[in-house]
Amino acid sequence: MEEVAAGLDIGTSSIKIVLYGKKGVCYSKRINHSNKNSNGREIDPRQLIKDVVRLIHKSKDQNRNLKIKAIGISSIFPSLIVLDEKGNPLTKIITWMDNRGGDIAVNFKKRKKKSILLHKKTGCIIHGSHSLWKILWLKKNEKKIYSKAAKFLSLQDYLVYKLTGKYVVSYAIASTTGLFNINRSEERRVGKECRSRWSPYH
Repeated sequence: MEEVAAGLDIGTSSIKIVLYGKKGVCYSKRINHSNKNSNGREIDPRQLIKDVVRLIHKSKDQNRNLKIKAIGISSIFPSLIVLDEKGNPLTKIITWMDNRGGDIAVNFKKRKKKSILLHKKTGCIIHGSHSLWKILWLKKNEKKIYSKAAKFLSLQDYLVYKLTGKYVVSYAIASTTGLFNINRSEERRVGKECRSRWSPYH
C-alpha cells in the first residue's frame, strides 16, 4: 500500500482534495458546499465538517491501495468562528466577504498614529475583513454571543480542532487576524477579552 499526502482546499463555494504520491497527483476531487451560504459571507460549520469528512472517505474508498499519512490544509482567510467553552459553535464561519466590523475599522483608521502602530505590529492594513474588527463588532452588537465566547478561531483552526481535538494555528493564518504581533511572534494585545480567548495562544 502506497503512502500519500492529501491536500485539502476549502473555498467559499467548493471543497477540493488532491492525493499526492511518489509519482505526483494520483487523485483529485471537487465538491460544492452542500449547504448554501449567505452569498459567501457565512459557512455552516457543522455542514462543512460533514462535507470534508465525506470527501476524505470518498477519496479513500476510491483508492484502497493508497494510505493517507498526512493532510495539508488551505482555506479562505481571514475568517472567524466563535466557540463556547465546550467547543460548540456560537456563530457560523464568518468569511472575509462579511463586512460586519467594517465601520469600526474605518473609524479606527482615522486615528493615524494608532493605525500606523497596529499595521507595524501585525502587518495587516486596517480593513474590516480581519478578525479583530469582527470580534469588536460582536462585542458591541452580539453581547450574548460574546459573553459565552471561549475561543475565536479561523475556518482552518476549526477544521483542525474537529479532526484532531487540538487548538493550533499556523503563522500564516494568525498573521491575517490583526491580532498577531509579527515582530515578537505573539498576539496583538487588544483588550483582555480578545487576548484570553484567541485560540492559538493557549
